[in-house]
Amino acid sequence: MQDVVQKFKLKAEEKHIEIISNLEDELPFVNADIALVERALENLIENAIRFTPIDGTITIKLALKEDILTQISDTGPGIPQEELPHIFKRFYRADLSRKGSEGHSGLGLAITQKIIELHQRTIHVKSSPGAGTSFTFSLPVFHRA
Repeated sequence: MQDVVQKFKLKAEEKHIEIISNLEDELPFVNADIALVERALENLIENAIRFTPIDGTITIKLALKEDILTQISDTGPGIPQEELPHIFKRFYRADLSRKGSEGHSGLGLAITQKIIELHQRTIHVKSSPGAGTSFTFSLPVFHRA
């Protein structure tokens, strides 16, 4: 997670967006394809930066529950409730008038959802206009055989 956040530090700083990482100490390894998980995290953080206004905040949390729980939240404009059931569909772009949505294919969230599903998990979104958006998913903990 720290490596992925580092990739986006400069882009966030250019928009005066603060990235807050709340990572529990000494989390166990996950049983996952790390390259795919990095791609999912990159998609979520890139979207958060794209839709978070100047001087906004992105909060990233990792915590140990039964699995490793991952949450990426932003202080962006939020997604209207009627759009939420569609955001993981390929090529779907919620409200094309949203600032920053031009020039993007609408594949990032579909890819992210597929990556999480490949790990036998689901991704959830909570959002409301004016209150930001939060994506949450878990990954299995690696257990030695």
